[in-house]
Amino acid sequence: MSEPSGPPRDEYPVEQLTDYLDRGRTPRDPQIESSPQAQMVLAALARLRSLSVPLIERDGELSAPLAQGWIATILSRLGTESRAGRMIPLSHPDPAVQLHVTEGAVRGLLRTVGDAVPGVLMISCSLAGEVTVPGALVTVNVAVSVYWRESIPSLIHLLRDALSRSLVDHTELHVAAINITVADAHAIDVHSREARLDG
Repeated sequence: MSEPSGPPRDEYPVEQLTDYLDRGRTPRDPQIESSPQAQMVLAALARLRSLSVPLIERDGELSAPLAQGWIATILSRLGTESRAGRMIPLSHPDPAVQLHVTEGAVRGLLRTVGDAVPGVLMISCSLAGEVTVPGALVTVNVAVSVYWRESIPSLIHLLRDALSRSLVDHTELHVAAINITVADAHAIDVHSREARLDG
């Protein structure tokens, strides 16, 4: 019996998922649709597209090279962050049972939570520290783009609170700090029902 073709589940390249999204997710690929990694990347790609397409359409050829370079940076980060990475232990009442969550899953969770904060678009997310050692202090580093009409201090407060709550709810990491860098500002409100173009 021959082995199934294509990459193993949870190891789909961003380029392949971009093509799949461009085709309207048809024909439906059951492996992609059942892969948590693929679903995280597809959701991030859809959010990114909701910002980039109106930006290019609004400013035309002058904005296209800048927007495409910015998009390429985020796509590159997505490809790296979606990999499984290190195994983060979870406790269980039965010492014979070993539970883990992958570093990629935690990064995907944080990216989804961050993108859900109105006015914020996640650019990158990483975990620094010995995440494989229970009780070790870990630092979360994120870079974001913010909607230029929002208060940056307010957005940072909301984002840090949302990230902190998600880590408490879904992991047992001992977080020493959540460092947030505002690396860019965008002029399109990606959280409105229809992207508003300002300026």
